[in-house]
Formats: sequence, structure tokens, C-alpha cells
Amino acid sequence: TSISLILAVFMSFGNFYLIDFVVKNVFSLNHVEISTGIFFAGMFSIFSPVSFLFKGSAEKPVLRMIEEIGIPFFAAFLIFALAYDKMPFIQVAGISIFVFMIFLFSGKIALQNLTLIQEDLAIFRSNLSNARLKGKVINELKKEVEMLENEIDNFRKDKWKIIPELSRQESELNKIHAQCEAQINIFESEFKLARSYKGSLTGKEIKQIIE
Repeated sequence: TSISLILAVFMSFGNFYLIDFVVKNVFSLNHVEISTGIFFAGMFSIFSPVSFLFKGSAEKPVLRMIEEIGIPFFAAFLIFALAYDKMPFIQVAGISIFVFMIFLFSGKIALQNLTLIQEDLAIFRSNLSNARLKGKVINELKKEVEMLENEIDNFRKDKWKIIPELSRQESELNKIHAQCEAQINIFESEFKLARSYKGSLTGKEIKQIIE
């Protein structure tokens, strides 16, 4: 868009000097002012950011066509009339047609590109703002990740501190289970011994034991 705008500006300057070259042969004193008036009348007759020549729309109101084509045409025709008796006809015709075509497209391309540059700048600012916001969010996430990693490291340290105590508690618990198993085994053996001994006693001996 910028390159297209620069080329359109250069074409416009070239067109101005060509107009001034013709006007200077007729109006030697005020040729710059007259050339400037003709130039701006033909170049920037459009008052819309985008010309209908580039829209591709079927709607082409007559007044819009006169505005965008009629004024540049008559500005170029004025150049033709001023140079008609000063230069050969073929040169006058060539200059007039060339000026008309530059009027028709160069100014409209410049205005259209100015509009596009405004839109591009808005998109650029939006992208730049998003990039800054993205960088800020990424930095905040990095800090949060670092904080969480520190917390995980602290949990691991606490875990390693607890492990010896857990091992000791587990060892004590195993000892208690072993003692319980031993007591149960002793009880069962005594119970079996008592049962077998009971079978060998007489009723009188059992009564004496109970009493």
C-alpha cells in the first residue's frame, strides 16, 4: 500500500510539471497558480475514499460519473485548448490524453491508498497492542509457573522430611502386628491345650478346678 501510494504521488508530481510546462507557454506570469488549480481540479475531484472505478459496482450515478470523469476530462481538455496553437497536434493530443488518464487514476489511487493506510495502521496498532498484551500474559504465566515450581520443590522437601518418620511409624506398626499375631497364636495353642486337657479330666476334677 505504501509503495503504491508513493508511486501515485510521483505520477501526480510528474503530471503537475507536464501541466505547468504547457500552461507556462500561455501564461508566463501566473503559470504556477494556474497549473496548481488545473492539477487539483483534475486530480482530486473525487470526494469519496474509494472511486467507483475500483469498486466494481453496477451502480454508477450520473452525478458521480460527472464528478469523477467529467471534471478530469475538461481539465485535460483545457490543457489541449491551451497548447493547441503552440505545439503540433499529435503532441497536444498525446499530452491531453496522458494528463486525462493520470487525472482519472493517479489521484484516485492516492486517495484510496491513504484510506487503506489508515486501515492498515489501525490493524498494526491492534496487532502491536495484542503482542504487548500477549507478552505481558506470557510473563505473568512464567512467574506463576515459577512460583508453582517453587511450591512443588517445597512440598518435595517436606515429603523427604516426613518419610523417615513414616518409616519409623510403619516399623512400629509391623511390630505391633507381629505381637498381636504372636498373642493370638499363644491364645489358640493354650485354648487347644485346655480343650484337650478337659477331655482327660473326670467330672470331680473339673468341679474342683471350677470351685
